[in-house]
Amino acid sequence: MSFVTAKLSELSSKWVGESEKNMASLFETARRNKPCILFLDEIDSLAGQRGDSSANAPWRNDAVNQLLTEIDGTGAGNEGVLVVGATNMPWLLDVAVTRREGLRISFRAAP
Repeated sequence: MSFVTAKLSELSSKWVGESEKNMASLFETARRNKPCILFLDEIDSLAGQRGDSSANAPWRNDAVNQLLTEIDGTGAGNEGVLVVGATNMPWLLDVAVTRREGLRISFRAAP
């Protein structure tokens, strides 16, 4: 079994569409190496709540949409890929992300 890991904060880019391309590439790597565990560290850095009025909102909305599309495996066949997300702040995650079938999110409270 393969293990692919990524910090979602490292996938972000200031260039339009680059974050989405980076994420698609990450999921494609996981699909090529099935069976695979895809570990998404700092998932809250990318999958925060949408609808925010901040300057980053349009970029984040597109990035969350891309993440959801990749998790769903629309036309891509995600069978054999387990997606695991980790966060220290689960309350910041977008509701659509927390309800996703096929995604497991773990968190650890501060001591």
